[in-house]
Amino acid sequence: MKVVRRLFIMIFCLSVAATGAVLWGKQGLQAIANWLSYESACAGEPQLAALLMGGINSRPKAASSWLRRHPDTRLVVARPRDEELQQLGILPNEGLLTRTLLASYGIDSNRVTVLPEPQVANTFEEVQRLVAYTKAQNPTPTQLFLLTSWSHSRRAAWTAEHVADETGIKICTVPLTQGEDSPIGWWQTDRGTLDVFTEYVKSLRYGFKYALR
Repeated sequence: MKVVRRLFIMIFCLSVAATGAVLWGKQGLQAIANWLSYESACAGEPQLAALLMGGINSRPKAASSWLRRHPDTRLVVARPRDEELQQLGILPNEGLLTRTLLASYGIDSNRVTVLPEPQVANTFEEVQRLVAYTKAQNPTPTQLFLLTSWSHSRRAAWTAEHVADETGIKICTVPLTQGEDSPIGWWQTDRGTLDVFTEYVKSLRYGFKYALR
């Protein structure tokens, strides 16, 4: 199965990268992060893109730069599950907050669709909602551009391709970078170190959890 095969490929690549880190120092360390940052090539101007939730301090700003380069692209975001501050009414839902942040970076709110309930709890549920929305917008959709943090991009691509496998939708993954949120020299910052190791652990978990779906 595709997910199982990718899981073994990931373990192999991580083993090779870890060996490289020992043998070749910085180049080996850089290879560990470079593997996580995944961009799929797609032809044509994007009509619809989805920004995955999480990374609220960096993803919306990085996405705004990409959206300015593609002024005709519409954006859709899901509603993540509310945390305590949202439940208390102190903060808005992250999906709504994302649209507000994008507006502050110069993106017209009319270009941004926040999906209604139900809320989503993880990347798998989020991608399911986004693919279903894409299909509903166009019975014969061709592409969905997926915007997310560079460290999250390969797992997001795997998940989306798994969900969209029989829909005819091609997933076009766009890894976002913003300031220090970059694969370059990731081991020099606490955030980069946490992001890289967390993503490898999550990728393993996703591989085992969703391989049989």
